Amino acid sequence: MDKKLRKEYEKEFLEYHLPDSIPIMRIGLILTLLLFFLYFILHTALFPDSEMKNFMMRFGIIFPFILASVVAISIYKLRKHLNLVLTIINLLSAAGVFIVGVFSNSYEPGYDYYYTWVGLVIIGIFCFFRLRLRNLLLIGLTLFLAYLFAVIFNHSYQKNPETFLTQVLFVFSMTTVGFFISYIIDKKIRKDFSQEKRLRENFSILRNEMKEKESAVAAFISSQKNYHNALESIPDMVNIVDPQFNIVLVNAALRKWNKSAGIISENLVGMRISDLFPFLFESFYKEVEQVFSSGISLLTEKKYLINGEEIIIEARKVPLFQDHKVVQVMVIFRDVTKQKELEELRQRNAEQKELMLKEIHHRVKNNLAIVISLISIQIRNNPHPELNRIMKDIELRIRSMAMIHEQLYRSENFDCLPLSDYLQSLSSVIVNALTQGNIDLQVDMVPCQISIQSALPIGLITNELVTNAIKYAFPGKCDGIVKVSLKHDETTEGYLVLTIEDNGIGLPDNFSFDDHSSMGMFIVKLLSEQLEAKLEIIDQPGTCFQITFRNGLFNKTIS
Repeated sequence: MDKKLRKEYEKEFLEYHLPDSIPIMRIGLILTLLLFFLYFILHTALFPDSEMKNFMMRFGIIFPFILASVVAISIYKLRKHLNLVLTIINLLSAAGVFIVGVFSNSYEPGYDYYYTWVGLVIIGIFCFFRLRLRNLLLIGLTLFLAYLFAVIFNHSYQKNPETFLTQVLFVFSMTTVGFFISYIIDKKIRKDFSQEKRLRENFSILRNEMKEKESAVAAFISSQKNYHNALESIPDMVNIVDPQFNIVLVNAALRKWNKSAGIISENLVGMRISDLFPFLFESFYKEVEQVFSSGISLLTEKKYLINGEEIIIEARKVPLFQDHKVVQVMVIFRDVTKQKELEELRQRNAEQKELMLKEIHHRVKNNLAIVISLISIQIRNNPHPELNRIMKDIELRIRSMAMIHEQLYRSENFDCLPLSDYLQSLSSVIVNALTQGNIDLQVDMVPCQISIQSALPIGLITNELVTNAIKYAFPGKCDGIVKVSLKHDETTEGYLVLTIEDNGIGLPDNFSFDDHSSMGMFIVKLLSEQLEAKLEIIDQPGTCFQITFRNGLFNKTIS
């Protein structure tokens, strides 16, 4: 045991030993005081003229020290320092022993009892006081030395050296015997203390283990209760089987379903699952065996004929482990008949909806084609060039809308269409309709899908800008190039950049999107605002319009 642990052990021992010894010390000291008084009362009463009376009265000097010890052990606040206080009091009592011996005449009657009195004081201190063993040894040696020096100072050894030596040996013997008595008592108390300490520690450990066990039992009971409550509250039909296919547990949903289906609904635990559900296929039992052997869950779906009614049941087999071994399998039945019927109904409705949408787009396309035909007839029969130009612009705008419905009619997805294919077809139609082959159309587009909501304004913008390029960029019907490109925006994900440019004469100096006299540019501005697109004119030879817009199929915003 190291120094620190030894110090803590001694401190704990004193805290245990001294308080328990206080009643014994108090009784012993009070009894000494009573015997002391009783002796003087009897001696005075029986021998009033005794010559030893005066000398014997001197022994009363020990009385204040005994009384001080009684007071010290009775004060509660001193108990923390009781070992030190009692040690000091008893060390001071050695001064009384020394004073009695020094101021006594060895020829005085009663002096021969002096060594006996000292021996009784020493043996009494060793027996009555439960102090540290080293403190008791210090007190005993101090008292012995006080006696020895006292008899040396009063020269009593000169009277009879043999008697002096005998008395000194007697006092030393009483000191030695007292010390060994204290030593034996200390050993016994330390042994009891160690045993009691171990008992307390073991009791504390046992109590903690019992608390942990009680907590574990309570947690287990709570867990079991929650487990059963959870199973009972599951709307699916649940049963647990062992490797012999005996039912271990069923939940309320399964009992209710059994009752409604006319199957045995009581005393299910312990039955074989084949007796409870005779309609189950042989493949079901093979699947459960597979779960037992592999430890992997299985999900199957089969049709069963129960009471003349065809029912679709989904069966999930879940392994339950113990010590890394599958000991049980939880089988969860779910009647998905209505769910399957609803899925089939939704599928049929979706197919019908697609057919209807396809038919609608087809009819809209045909109706727009009729409108285009009517406009073409009107253009051919109208002698006014300006009116024909306006009607031709209207025709191209309607044609750009009709092409969207044609794309959707041909597509399998009615929510979006391939923008690159649409713009390429639209640009080709415009160039073929407005030129005699002198304009070279160059197209560079990345394949991408776009929502219907964005496709129509993009088509109209393309129609207006390509039409204007053909009409105004090349005066005198000279040759030229019109480029239409579609790229992904490199700075913002989900955005596209549409560029329409030509190598013509460029825009006039007073050009403005706010000029309402130009219907085409006004339409481009409105449609760009509708798309929340960024419309820019790039400064370069010819004319270049750049429109940056968000693809409606992405959930991003432009920075």
